[in-house]
Amino acid sequence: MDRMDKRIRRAEEEGCRNHKMESLLLRQFRERFGGKPEAKACAPGRVNLIGEHTDYNDGYVLPIAISRRICAAASKSGTETVTLRSGNLKGEVAFDVGAIKPSGDWGDYPKGIVAKLRERRFPVRGFNACFLSNVPIGAGVSSSAAMEVVVCHLLEKLFGFSIPPEDEAVLCQQAEHEFAGTRCGIMDQFVSILGRADSALFLDCRTLRYEHVPFSLGDCVLVACDSRVERGLATSEYNRRRAECEQGVKILSERFPAVKALRDATVAEVEECSHEMPEEIFRRCRHVVTENARVLETVEAMRENRRERIGELMNLSHDSLRDDYCVSCAQLDLLVDTARSIDGVLGSRLTGAGFGGSTISLVHRSAIDEFQNGITEAYLKAFDTAPRFFECIASDGAERANKT
Repeated sequence: MDRMDKRIRRAEEEGCRNHKMESLLLRQFRERFGGKPEAKACAPGRVNLIGEHTDYNDGYVLPIAISRRICAAASKSGTETVTLRSGNLKGEVAFDVGAIKPSGDWGDYPKGIVAKLRERRFPVRGFNACFLSNVPIGAGVSSSAAMEVVVCHLLEKLFGFSIPPEDEAVLCQQAEHEFAGTRCGIMDQFVSILGRADSALFLDCRTLRYEHVPFSLGDCVLVACDSRVERGLATSEYNRRRAECEQGVKILSERFPAVKALRDATVAEVEECSHEMPEEIFRRCRHVVTENARVLETVEAMRENRRERIGELMNLSHDSLRDDYCVSCAQLDLLVDTARSIDGVLGSRLTGAGFGGSTISLVHRSAIDEFQNGITEAYLKAFDTAPRFFECIASDGAERANKT
């Protein structure tokens, strides 16, 4: 089977899965709320190929939207009450649009979107909605951003307004800051909205300029491996890393006034200020500065179809995240180290915030069986549980998927 036939077959399989999920979603909506929904929307999760913890430092990132997505269906309730039901999570969420407060559950993500839309005077009132997802929760593939984006698109359709995609990404980011308490960067929301099939999204997180870079995998596959480790420290440690970067910028800017964010610093400048920084602050800064350089080199390697170099840069990224940024864990390191020991694996790294979640590996198709079997055996032996694998196919974001 040639490459084009494989792509057609993958598209057909993906379409079949999405059709089944939509049918189940409509049935759940009918059983809970009656009738047909007035609006539907979908938004994908993402994996970041490289550029971790750079987005909130005004840096560069290179994610893809994946075929795993959250779908939603809704109708107006005719009241000021919102009722939400998830086919994946227990319990319903209900609240009044005039009195929205975080409650510490999955409903905080849609609550934040409703609150930010109403704050901007968009005509959002009560509605009933059902959600169904095949985005792995807690796997580091940004189910939270997918939820924010799908709610925003759903309400645009339901209440008849439109937001430019860049503004929508910022709104979703603000909602996560204020309602989920995670001071995330802009990457996750941006690629969930603006991802494109067969391409990576090269995003400048300062200017929000972006480019879809064709990503030819050839005879390779991107495989995510879910460690199944709950990221219990993710929010608190994530916010701590952001504060540490801000502390580093403050020190750097005293000597180098042009440094407004770590995006502006060079390795030489960071090293020159190292004696003025606590060791951990120095290492956080070094990771961000070198990671930005790795993103830029990876983009060039993609344009030249140098997959071996892409794999090498993925390896370097993980090492920096492990040693300088300290966001890996024993489970992620085992997944990465085992993957790298297998012939046919070009590169492997953690993806997402870290502290659990998933790794992403660039694997030659001929090595897939050995990759999965070898990692499963090693992981079972070390942690008495089996990891979960899923192929990551660069797919359209919500902006394109919801036009039909």
